[in-house]
Amino acid sequence: MVAAARTCVCGEKFDRCELDFKADRVELTIWKKTKRRWKGVVEYAHLVRFCFSNVNKPPYILLMQLDGSRGRSEFAAFYDSIFARVCSEDKKTQATPQVFGVVLYFDEEVDYIRCQKTAGRISVTLGDVDRLAPGEFLNDNIIDFYLRFLWRHLEPWQQQEVYFFSSHFFTQLNGTNGAHELAAANPDERFARVARWTQKEMNLFDKRFLFIPINDSFHWSIAVFCNPGSAIIKKRRTMKHHPRNNGVAGVNSNGIQNGDVVDLVDCSREEGQGSGNVGSDDSIIEDVGMEEEELTACQEERLANPPCLLFLDSLRCHRKKKFTKMLRNYLECEWKARFSSSATPNQEVKEKKDVSVAEEETIITSFDSDSISLLEPNIPLQSNSSDCGVFLLMYAASIVGRFPMGVTRDDLESHLTLTLTPNMFGDEHVLEFREYLHQLLFCLQFLQNHGLPEIHVRDEGLDSFAID
Repeated sequence: MVAAARTCVCGEKFDRCELDFKADRVELTIWKKTKRRWKGVVEYAHLVRFCFSNVNKPPYILLMQLDGSRGRSEFAAFYDSIFARVCSEDKKTQATPQVFGVVLYFDEEVDYIRCQKTAGRISVTLGDVDRLAPGEFLNDNIIDFYLRFLWRHLEPWQQQEVYFFSSHFFTQLNGTNGAHELAAANPDERFARVARWTQKEMNLFDKRFLFIPINDSFHWSIAVFCNPGSAIIKKRRTMKHHPRNNGVAGVNSNGIQNGDVVDLVDCSREEGQGSGNVGSDDSIIEDVGMEEEELTACQEERLANPPCLLFLDSLRCHRKKKFTKMLRNYLECEWKARFSSSATPNQEVKEKKDVSVAEEETIITSFDSDSISLLEPNIPLQSNSSDCGVFLLMYAASIVGRFPMGVTRDDLESHLTLTLTPNMFGDEHVLEFREYLHQLLFCLQFLQNHGLPEIHVRDEGLDSFAID
């Protein structure tokens, strides 16, 4: 619950107004002096505007505007009585307006501080909340707030599969300031800018999804790595060696009698074998051959869950090929920084029944960034210039909800057309999502003020956004 210090309805001034936000409505209690003048319900379905004024000092003004054509509300009867009295005093005859509302004045700024992070908290203020009004652009605080909230309300096992990058990550990686690129850089230089943005104990390659919000040229889109660990290739390299003693009569594998004078260099060139060397025990080790075979478990995982990058852009105006290359390079640099130094070959010499042959096995690990295919699914697109941030959040929520177990080969072979479709949400849902975020923030503030845990948003049906 929040409370405004002063209230104005159709020009008539009241005192305190208490607002109690529920799942589908807000309950209002309006006071004048010490008497309660009205108490009732306003359904969100009747609202056409619900926003704060963009000011930096009190009073902070909240406008709640209703549309009579959307249905008769309890508040409409209260408003009509005031409107009739005002017209009577002014001796004017006017039709009751279809659009009407209430103006609420707050003396103190409301600070919505939610969603704990390892390094701190995400703070959302009234200025950020004002961005939720129709026609306004969502900013980085709202983007980060909801992505973090979305992660917190996943099942614990699913949280381990998903990672959301900060909305500032790509800007830093790209080296941009607003719409202007600061300087060209090679992959290592770009990686150095963001090398510390992920925690040391965080292994990105264990995740099913990596969500990266992109803000470039004043437009939001989102890139999603799927199955990044499948781009890691592990092969078993087998080297076979044939030992041979000098000075002992016999015939070796090359058909040459031991004891004969042999030009080892010429022999190795002819046979294509490794160079020999003479040890202190007068023996010669000759390489017979080398074989490489991908580990079965690694191959099966990559075949079942191929690595890919989904590029979701509601205007399809971002430079997806350039950004994809940049993100692939980042992931490869991340792998090298964390695992390349520890990926030295594990050598094991295995003796065969034939003691004349020894095998040396080495596990070779590499990262194949080129195996990460780029996909641009057929998704809903915005019809204006201001809803890109809302689309970003709805894309992210859709992927998490529709692919709980990750993206599989079957999904990719159908180009995701069975799951991500152009009509999975419409313009009316985009408007409803803005209202949902507004309700969610007020609900979280109420829970914080009363010392209640965030999990209680489920009681109000606000833990997720549902499309009817």
